Amino acid sequence: MKKILILILALVTVAITITTISGCKKEPITCDKPIDCLPPATQTAARTFGCLVDGEVFLPKEKAFRVPFSIAYQFFSGSYHFVLSATNVEKDPRRSVDIGMMNIELEENKTYLLGKREDNNSAFAEYFIGGGGVIYTTNADHVGALTITRFDPDSAIVSGTFWFEAINAAGEEVSITNGRFDSRYIK
Repeated sequence: MKKILILILALVTVAITITTISGCKKEPITCDKPIDCLPPATQTAARTFGCLVDGEVFLPKEKAFRVPFSIAYQFFSGSYHFVLSATNVEKDPRRSVDIGMMNIELEENKTYLLGKREDNNSAFAEYFIGGGGVIYTTNADHVGALTITRFDPDSAIVSGTFWFEAINAAGEEVSITNGRFDSRYIK
């Protein structure tokens, strides 16, 4: 009898937990200003990323088991390469912000110009909208900047801020502002 009572209690606990979880709805985050919805600009490997895209909040969001945000700083082909990528797959179509810097050694408190994408020696940024595959990219006239606010190669931590202006093939422009990230990176 005691075992049956424990089993019933366990089943009721599981049923209550499932009901509670399935009944929970994510309340939309509301902020007085869009910038207030961005994560703070930290330097603690907080695994955060955020920016404004034409004044609207962009945060990485995942579905299933996709990774919405990653940073790599790796040595290959004789030099260091930095790649930052954040994707929001909840929006339809999905959106992503990408920054790449080739042949660059990161330094703390240094600002890097984001401009034209070249073969092996460039620093650039892109904003991608899936579906039709619209890519906005920096170039000689549409530039930006990335500032490294913390770089700790021993702990593989990198933090920074960024902004950029980009253009697509149709001549439409996008403005990415108030960007910030703080995470460990892939070596």
